Parts: sequence; C-alpha cells; structure tokens
Amino acid sequence: MDEWKEVSGGSYVAWDSPKEVVGRLIELQEVDNSRFGDRRAMRVRVEKEGGEVVWFFAPAMLASRLREIPLGSMVRVVYTGKYTTSSNNRPVKEFRVYVKAVKA
Repeated sequence: MDEWKEVSGGSYVAWDSPKEVVGRLIELQEVDNSRFGDRRAMRVRVEKEGGEVVWFFAPAMLASRLREIPLGSMVRVVYTGKYTTSSNNRPVKEFRVYVKAVKA
C-alpha cells in the first residue's frame, strides 16, 4: 500500500544570514507582494532530502536564474551573505545557484 504524504506550504527560509538550500525544485510562483512595496515576487518551493518542503521569496536576480531551471531538477541555492551591485547601482544580495539534472 502506498504511504500518504502530507502536502503543506513548508517551512519559510529567510535570507538573513549566509545559508544554502539543497533539494528538488518543485514550484516557482509569481505572487502579489504589494503589501511589502514590491508589486510581484517569486515564491520558490524546494523539497529537501527526506521530503521536507521549504519555501522562500527569490529576489529578482535569483528569480531570473531559477526560471531557467526545469522543475524537478536538483538545485543548490547559496546566499553568500554578501552584496553585489545591480545594473542601477543598488546593493542586492549575492546568490550562487547550482543545478544537477535528474536522470530520466
């Protein structure tokens, strides 16, 4: 008999200090974030080894990288704790993104 697995929103990951999230990319969703000043934001859900689901908001530079990765791929998202400068000369959080293709 198959086991039932609870579906939930998962645990929130705040990018407030250097850390990494590793797992299977399961969702990229544009959401309304107007109450925080931004009009749209990208919410990302990742299923970690063992089945735990975590989610986070992806800043624009991170979202643009994640959009190019197929859902179901294994990803490692690393927040370095550092800042870089955007094209309009604003400080933005620096992320590194790694992908490992899932074998079919």
